This record gives sequence, structure tokens and C-alpha cells, in this order.
Amino acid sequence: MIFNNQKYKNFRSADGIPLQPDELIFKTETVDYKKLNAKAYEELFTYFPYYYSYSGLKNIDWKKEFEKRRDEFLKSSSDIEFAINLISVLKQANDPHMYIEVKGERYYSGRKNIIVPNYVRTNSIFKMLEDIRFTNNRHFFGGKIDEVGYIGIKSWNFDIRNTRINCWGYPDSTISIQEFLKELSSLKNIIIDVRENSGGNETYAKQFASFFTNDTIAYEKTIVRDTITNKYEVERIKYLYPNENPLNYKGNIYVLSGPDVMSSNESFILMMKQLENTKIAGMKSYGSSANPIPVELSNHIKIFIPSWQAYTLDGKLIEGNGIEPDIEIISEHDNTITKDFIKNKQVDLLLTKIIELTKKEK
Repeated sequence: MIFNNQKYKNFRSADGIPLQPDELIFKTETVDYKKLNAKAYEELFTYFPYYYSYSGLKNIDWKKEFEKRRDEFLKSSSDIEFAINLISVLKQANDPHMYIEVKGERYYSGRKNIIVPNYVRTNSIFKMLEDIRFTNNRHFFGGKIDEVGYIGIKSWNFDIRNTRINCWGYPDSTISIQEFLKELSSLKNIIIDVRENSGGNETYAKQFASFFTNDTIAYEKTIVRDTITNKYEVERIKYLYPNENPLNYKGNIYVLSGPDVMSSNESFILMMKQLENTKIAGMKSYGSSANPIPVELSNHIKIFIPSWQAYTLDGKLIEGNGIEPDIEIISEHDNTITKDFIKNKQVDLLLTKIIELTKKEK
């Protein structure tokens, strides 16, 4: 590699003085993946089962499973080949929160089980709304339905405090989410619909929930690994803190939940469940909470491993069990309802029933 010559002198100092013509000579070295993969294989026994928070729940003999594929791991001639063998073992846990990363690409070892959703498409709800507010990607939207406030949140992947939302019909007008919540706070009932939300950043979920409390409240319990004993026995309580400018909302709040709700959105359900004026309505949530932490092997493959066991405050494991609603309204098994969902697209049984419930209240 040559820096400058007699004709080209663009390598210069901060003062503009050209570098005297010079050469940088180097030799590349071939990566010995077999050596790195052999070391990475031994490291797997360090992380499993100890680092994986749900090893006991899955009943997988990780040592036995890794030893079964020992030859395949050691014969791997690249990091990708090693990763394929690793995924084949990890997929036995079928954990949507456990995945690996190779050269910036993620490969998941588990997927969320197929579920029948208990919601209709966003466009159908839009047709019911008045005074519509929305973000450009419509991950957050809302308005009013028959003098009931409605808020739809499809993910927790955006900063609640710094997000501006559009006002339908006023292309140059935007307001903050806090301003929108203040608009709705004059209503006696608010519906918060998170049925399509499968998680994201729990910090953003806490930002939103903080508007509805004036007190610090505990909402969830986690068990984490004791690094000395390598056992999951250290208990921690998670708290929701009030916003510096809470809404002081005294009306009724209905949070719509269902089988698509998981991960940090299940934490949101637990936050709201602690509020006296809030009811969770719909169906049981999916049941998956993990807080995956990356560990890097010697061959530079990162494994994201679930690092906690999440529980409700009364000690019920969320993983595999989900969170039961306060008001159960089943909307996936009835043939008539399924027909309405698929063919009509205008009928949202859960939303309709909750609105009817608000009209019956004094």
C-alpha cells in the first residue's frame, strides 16, 4: 500500500504538509477456524446449562446434546458451519428469545408458536375512530370511539417521550404523546389496545405506563443467576415510577390483551394490572420473558441467552403460562367469531364488548 508519490500528494498533515512518499507492507493471515471452533465448542459447556435461565424448565441435557454433535462441531471449517450445528442443538429449547449472531446477521433457534390472533387489522379500527392521532408507521395511534378514548400500541420500539404524532386531517400539525393523553384524560373511559404488541424495549413501556400512576409500584419479580453458585436464586423486584407530570387520571382503563402479547409487553400488562382503575381484558398472553444477554465464543459467534426467570408478584412463572386477564373474552375458538374476523374485518368482538361495557357503567 503506497501513500503519496511524486504526482499524488493528498495524504497531508493537519497543517497541509504532504506526507513524503512511503509504503506500508503487510501480510494477511488465514483464520484457522478449526482451531477457533474447537475452543468455542469447549466454551459451550461453560454457558450451558448455567447461563440459560430456563434450562430446568426445558429439561434438556445440554452436555449430552453437545457431545452428540462433537464431530460436526470440530470438523466445522467456518464460523457459519459451526453456527448451523449450534442452531440445530439450541432449537430443541424452542425459545424465541434465544438466538445467535454471526458477522452481524441473526439466526433464531426458536420461533413463537402459531396462534390465532384475537384482533382485526388496524385499518378496521381506523374506520371506527374520531379525532385520529398516529405515528407514520402506525405503531402508535388512537382517537375516540363513542366518547371512549382509544390507544393502539403495536410495539415498544420507540421512545415515548420524544415521539411526535400526527393529527389526521392536519398534515402540518403534530403533538407529543403526553399531549394526546391529556386530550383523552377528560373522558371517563380509556382503552389501551396492545393485542398486536409482541414486545420491544421495556424502558419505553415504563415511560408510557408512568403517566397513569402517582406512586412507585412493584409489578414483576425476576430470579437471576448467582454467579458463585451458578443457580437461579437471586430475587429482584421491578418497579414502575411515576412520571414527573402524571395525568392524575381517575377514569376507567381497559387494557386489551391476547395470545400475541409477550416479552416486555407482558411486563407492561403487569404494570397496568397493579393500578386500581385498570382492568386487563381479552385472552391470556403468550408467556415468554427472557432478557437475553450476549456471550461471545472464541470464533466470534455471539449467543444471546435468556438470563432471568420472570414471575408475577404472587409467584406465578410467566414463561409458558402467560398472564390471565381480569375480564376474559374469548375470541378465537367460536366459529361465528372467526368467520366475522376473516370475512368482515369490521367486527372486533373484544373491542365492541368493552365499549358496550363502558356504556353500562354509571
